[in-house]
Amino acid sequence: MFVYMWTNKVNGKKYIGRCAGNEKGPYKGSGKYFRRALAKFGEENFSREILKYCNSIEDCKKVEQYYLDLYDAANNKEFYNISPSSHGGHHGADYRGIRNPMYGKKHPNHVPHRGKDNGMYGVHRYGAENPNAKKAVVFDPDGKEYRADSLLDICLMLFENTDHYGKLKHLVYLCKQGKSPRSDSLFYKWKAYYECN
Repeated sequence: MFVYMWTNKVNGKKYIGRCAGNEKGPYKGSGKYFRRALAKFGEENFSREILKYCNSIEDCKKVEQYYLDLYDAANNKEFYNISPSSHGGHHGADYRGIRNPMYGKKHPNHVPHRGKDNGMYGVHRYGAENPNAKKAVVFDPDGKEYRADSLLDICLMLFENTDHYGKLKHLVYLCKQGKSPRSDSLFYKWKAYYECN
């Protein structure tokens, strides 16, 4: 286990990190900007310096934090590091809960629109009352047509349960792709589609 610092030989930018493996292992680092730079410039254009060997992960975290603070790496344009913490993954100050300046406040421009002032007031979004609802149409192998407000309604019409609803949805998908169900399928030679009102 060790804490390291990579240096880009082309532009001089650095990256501080830690590794739980040995120094000859494949691990290079996990920083987003560092990984991009590694891909762009190639590993041959970077050199690594071992800053300190450690006996435990906790020790490594403390040492890494020391160097991140020493160089102010997250705020320093000469470093690829984003996070100011040795725990990584956090891209700045912690503003959760009461630390958030908007905690307990409402947005100053927010005015709730209730009742008739709400743009969705009186709009029906489900079933036949929805003007944009898709009608489901299914044809069995004999050409008999089944039409309903939803595919679920057709499933109940055909089987009196919803056990085959997923297969009906897949049938619609296949028909849309111009394909047919397999010959061992329950809906072999069936057709189905949605039509808009």
